[in-house]
Amino acid sequence: MNKEIIDNKLVNRVIDLYLFHSIEESDLYLKFLDNQIKFYQSHLELLKDTKPFFFQKKKLKEHNKKIEEYEKKINEIYLKIEQEVEEINTIVNPT
Repeated sequence: MNKEIIDNKLVNRVIDLYLFHSIEESDLYLKFLDNQIKFYQSHLELLKDTKPFFFQKKKLKEHNKKIEEYEKKINEIYLKIEQEVEEINTIVNPT
């Protein structure tokens, strides 16, 4: 066989290996982000179940602040997921 053909095969195998591991790494990262979302969603449910009465203004204010904080974190995680999916698409379908 020609040395150039052998080199091309080796390069293709290395690229395939890189792609495989990149996709695996992205998959793990997406699972991690999913777990974070579930964590914050469970905390949100807990907060909704333990909402203070309307006359407990100070507690209610803190409660609402925590809800906003958790919702903001969930939105940030969804943005990270979107970025990761875009990166996967560029790796798999480079055009």
